[in-house]
Amino acid sequence: MLNRTACLGSDVLKMAFPELSSNQRFHLQKARIDSLPNHLLSQPVLKRNIIPLRFRSFIARDDVWSLVDQQNSRLWGQGSAPRFCLLDSYSELTDQKFRVRNSSKFFYANFSDVSKAALASGLLKSEGLLDLNELTLHFETLISTIARRWGSIPIILLTYPRDLETRELFLGRSLLISEIFHQLASRYDNVHVLRGPQSKIQADPTEIAEDRVFPYHYNSKVKKELAANLGKICASNGILHPLERNRSLGKTSILS
Repeated sequence: MLNRTACLGSDVLKMAFPELSSNQRFHLQKARIDSLPNHLLSQPVLKRNIIPLRFRSFIARDDVWSLVDQQNSRLWGQGSAPRFCLLDSYSELTDQKFRVRNSSKFFYANFSDVSKAALASGLLKSEGLLDLNELTLHFETLISTIARRWGSIPIILLTYPRDLETRELFLGRSLLISEIFHQLASRYDNVHVLRGPQSKIQADPTEIAEDRVFPYHYNSKVKKELAANLGKICASNGILHPLERNRSLGKTSILS
C-alpha cells in the first residue's frame, strides 16, 4: 500500500493493520502534495530532485533528517498495484518548502526543523507553506498519476483534528483542507474522507503529564476510532485483507 502520513496517519494505519511490514508499504512523511506525484512515476525521470547528504547541516534534529532524506525515495518498477493509498493532511498543513542557495535542490520540513543559522545566513531560504488555492489542482494531479499507473484504487484522506489548535493560521488552513478533501470525495468515486472521531479530542497523556502538549498528538482513543473508521472504508471497498504476507509493493529506489 501507499501512505504519505505523519504521526497520526501512521499510528492509525498500524492499529488498523498490525500485521503491516515495511516491505508491504511505500511510506513518505514530508513529501508535500506539490511533489508527491513525482515519487510515484513508474520510470525514472531525467530531472529529479535529489537531496544530498551535505544538506544534513541544515536540519536541526537527527530524527527530522531521516524524514528529509526519505524524500529521495521513488516507487519505480512493475510491482503489484497497492490496495489503497492513505494520506493525512499534516504536510499540506504545516510543512514549508526550503531551497538551498545556488542550487535547484529543495526539501520539505517544518520551520522549527531547520537550522536558524542557515536561514539567517541566506544559505537556506523558505518558500513558505503550500498555497491552498492550488491544493485541489495538486490533488487532482496525484489522482490522475495513480489512475494512470494502477487504475482506480481507493485513495483515503485523513484530516488532522484541529480541536487542540489555537493558532489562527493553522485553524484556517485545517478548515480549508477539510473542505477540499470533501469536495474531492464528492467528485471522485475512489476518493474517501476518513470520518473523524466522535469522542472528545484529547492530547497525548504523556505530553500532558510533561506539560509539553503538541496540538497534533492525540490519545489512543482518538487513534482507535480512526483506525476503526479506516477498516470500515476498506471493507466497503472489498478490501478485507489488504496486506497479504510476503507481498512486495515493488521496487523502492533510494537516491543519494
